[in-house]
Amino acid sequence: MACVESSVQLAESMLRGYAAGAFAMAGAVDGGDGIHWFDPDPRAVLGRDGLYVSRSLRRTLDSGRFSTTIDRDTEGVIRACGESAEGREDTWLSPAFMAGVLVLVEQGWVHSAEAWRDGILVGGVYGVHMNGVFFAESMFSRPPAGRDASKVALVHLVEHCHGRGIELIDCQFLTEHLASLGFVEIAQSQWRTRLHAALMRPTVWMGHER
Repeated sequence: MACVESSVQLAESMLRGYAAGAFAMAGAVDGGDGIHWFDPDPRAVLGRDGLYVSRSLRRTLDSGRFSTTIDRDTEGVIRACGESAEGREDTWLSPAFMAGVLVLVEQGWVHSAEAWRDGILVGGVYGVHMNGVFFAESMFSRPPAGRDASKVALVHLVEHCHGRGIELIDCQFLTEHLASLGFVEIAQSQWRTRLHAALMRPTVWMGHER
């Protein structure tokens, strides 16, 4: 389905979609600014064994090369995820879609984890928090300084979620990169069962109940 909505209407539609297990992307079908909805089967989520941290990533985490924060620059992370990069010349974060996401930031639904090096934002991940589930939307890193920065930010995000009782972390589609970090595919029926249970479990993110 493609439609043109105001940023506020789009934000409201996105929230309804998340609660129902679907998600929106812009230009994913026609390369334009239309909004399209997806409800994949299977669905990719973080495995029950948790995030896999390789030896090399553990060395990076222990090196202190990056500092990490939560919600320090959510808009900066979103805009960086929408930038073209080598191997990712096209982006589904169109200006209209980004405007809707930024409404959700203002409303307190969208959150981020950031990775910094020498005071510069070099990596991050953002998504939507609803009760016991976090819908991870996109991540970025800026090489060469930000090599592995997105992974570092993701580790910080997962630790933050688990520390607040958010056990279901969704990433929509499985990629080789996400599989290497411990994400797995589950059947849509299992996804809906786990989603319903997670949405019934209130959690607090930085002092705000969602």
